[in-house]
Amino acid sequence: MKSFRITMSVIYGVLLLLTIPALIKLTSSPQEPVSSVRNNKNLIVTEQRVFDDADILSDSEEKALEKKAKELAKKRSLDIVLVTVNDENVNSPVDYTRNFYYTHDFGYEDSKGTGVLYMIDMYNRVPVASTFGKANQSMGNARDSILEASHDDLASGDYYDAFDVMLDETDKTLNPASALGKILIVLPVSLVGAGIILLMLLFKPNVNTDVNANTYLDADQYDLVEEKDNYINTIRTSRTISAGGSTGSSGRSGGGGSSSFGSSVGRKF
Repeated sequence: MKSFRITMSVIYGVLLLLTIPALIKLTSSPQEPVSSVRNNKNLIVTEQRVFDDADILSDSEEKALEKKAKELAKKRSLDIVLVTVNDENVNSPVDYTRNFYYTHDFGYEDSKGTGVLYMIDMYNRVPVASTFGKANQSMGNARDSILEASHDDLASGDYYDAFDVMLDETDKTLNPASALGKILIVLPVSLVGAGIILLMLLFKPNVNTDVNANTYLDADQYDLVEEKDNYINTIRTSRTISAGGSTGSSGRSGGGGSSSFGSSVGRKF
């Protein structure tokens, strides 16, 4: 029991030490911007960042989103594009967002560079989030949750609010303080929980756990007179098992065959 307590103490101490480098890295290495300057000004096809081709936004809503998208792009160092479309010829919303982004030479630090494109596909009734360049690494795991956060607004026809939520969630995702805050909340709880379990194990009263054949035998009540086994025969059976089966897959995320591009399709609205 003593060796067990020592082992558990060592494990707990090691786990505690492993968390220290992670905290130091988070607090001392805030997210660096992609670039302080834009190198593609002469190649940009247009300064426009909101494309309401489905005509589901008012003029004032377009202007408000245009302003917010550009301000956020500068703050977080990535290009942000908002698109609406209502076209029966859009067979693949993912391919459409990628082609749209590359055709317009979007990208923060360079053409076809870092950025995110959010699209509301009115014909297929799905939202799409595509990330490019370094944004594919920093936002790749958040695309689905960002689209999910906007689902209620999309379902109720509040398309401006849906885009607004996407922009807010993008800002939160790229905020280094957000990740640190989650760590600082979860870590103490985890350590306290592990500490309580460890203390319970360390101060657990010693209990004799030896179990053998005599544990459940009342010597005053039963006497074993004779033990005998008689072999009669052996029966063997066999059957043929046929191989077969089926597999299936489903998903909402798609990739562009490159680590510099990724895309997620949200739920239908």
